[in-house]
Amino acid sequence: VDHISPTYDIVEEGKIIEKLRVLTDKAIDGPDVNGVYEKVSKHLKPKKSRSTQFKANLHLILASYFNKKSQFDTSIHHAQSVLELKTFRNDSIKYNVYGIAYNWLGVANGKMGLIDKAKKWHLKGIEAAQEYDDKRIYYVNSFGLANRLSNLSSNSPDLNAALELYKKCSEYNEHKKMVFGSKINIATIYGALGDLIEAAKDLKKALEICKKNYDSRCISNISFNLGIIYKKQDNLPLALKSISESIKIAKNNGFDRMQIMGYLEKGRILSLLKKYKEGEVLIFKALEKAKALKLLENQKAIYFRLKEIAILQNDYKKALIYSEQFNKISDSIKTLDRDNEISELEVKYKTLKKEKEIKVLQVENTNRKLELSNQKEAIKNLKLQQEVKEIENKNRILAFQNASEKKANEINLLKKDQ
Repeated sequence: VDHISPTYDIVEEGKIIEKLRVLTDKAIDGPDVNGVYEKVSKHLKPKKSRSTQFKANLHLILASYFNKKSQFDTSIHHAQSVLELKTFRNDSIKYNVYGIAYNWLGVANGKMGLIDKAKKWHLKGIEAAQEYDDKRIYYVNSFGLANRLSNLSSNSPDLNAALELYKKCSEYNEHKKMVFGSKINIATIYGALGDLIEAAKDLKKALEICKKNYDSRCISNISFNLGIIYKKQDNLPLALKSISESIKIAKNNGFDRMQIMGYLEKGRILSLLKKYKEGEVLIFKALEKAKALKLLENQKAIYFRLKEIAILQNDYKKALIYSEQFNKISDSIKTLDRDNEISELEVKYKTLKKEKEIKVLQVENTNRKLELSNQKEAIKNLKLQQEVKEIENKNRILAFQNASEKKANEINLLKKDQ
C-alpha cells in the first residue's frame, strides 16, 4: 500500500502538481512557450521515490494536455498508464484517480469517432463514482457521456438523453466551467431540436461572458454554434461571418478540431452560395487535418458532405467515390469500436437508474401505506370513541332508568305505609 514514506513528501508533491497544472492550463489555451511537456515528463523519472498518487496525477495532467492538443493516441496512453498503477493509500483515492482517467479515455475515444468505446469509459467512471459516492467524478463523466450522445446523431432520443444529463450537470456548482459548458450545450441542443430563436439568444448571452473572461476556446466554440443556427435560419452571410470568426480564433490558438469543424461548415455554406470550388478547397483542408489527427468521425462527416456537394453539381461519379470512402471509414469505426463490455455497462447503468427510480417509488408507496395505515388507525380510533360514547350513553340511560325505577319504588312504599 502507498504509505507515507520518508523518501517523499506529500505536501511537496501537492505543490509541484499544482504548479504543473497552472502551467499546463496556460499551454492548453495558447502556445506552449514554457515547454510544459518536458517539465511534466521529467517528474515521471524522478531521482527520488515518489508516491503512486503523484505519478497518477502527472499522467492525468499529460492526458489532459494531449487531449486539448488533439493528440488523442498520446492522451489515451497517459490515461491507460494511470490504470496500470495499483498501490494507492486507499480505494477511495484509487477510484477517484481512475474516474478521471476513465473520463479522459472517454473524451479521447469520442473525439476520434469511437463513440461506443467512449461511452464505455464514461459509464465505467459513473459506476466507480456511484460506488464511492464521488460527486465530482460522477458529474465529470456524466458531462462526457452527454457530449458523446449529443455528437452521436441528430436523433431526438439521443439529444433528449444528452439534454437530461446536461441539465443535471448545470446544477453542479462545484465545477464552474462544466456548469457554463452545460448551459451552452443545452442552448445548442434546443437549436438542434428546432427552438432556434431561444438557442441564439442563450448563446449570445454566453458569448458576452466568454469575451469578458478572454476565453478563446469558449468564444470559438460559441461563434461556431451561432453560425450553425444562422445557417438553419437561412441567414448565410451572418453564418459565414460567425464561422469565419471561429476559424480565425481556432487557428491563432491551435484548436485543431475546431478548425476542422469550421472549415467543413464554411465549405458547406459556400457550396449553398454556389461557390463550389472555394467550398471544396476548405473541406479538403478539413479532411487533410482530420487524417493527420486520425479523427475518423470527422473524416466520415467530411466524405458525406463532399458527396452532397458532388450531387449538387450533378457529378455522380465523384459522389460515388465519396460514398465509397464514407462506407470504408464507417466500417473502420465499427471494427475499432467493437467492445462487448460496452453493452454490459449500458445495461448496468440503466439498471442502476431503474433501481433508483424503483427505490423512489418504493419510498412513495411506503409513505402512502403509512398514510393509509394512519387513516385506518384514525378510523379505528374514531369507531372506538363512538363505541365508548354509545356505551356511555347506554350507561346514562340505564342510570336514568334505575333512578326512575328507584323513585317509583320509593313512591309505592310510601303509598303502602299510608
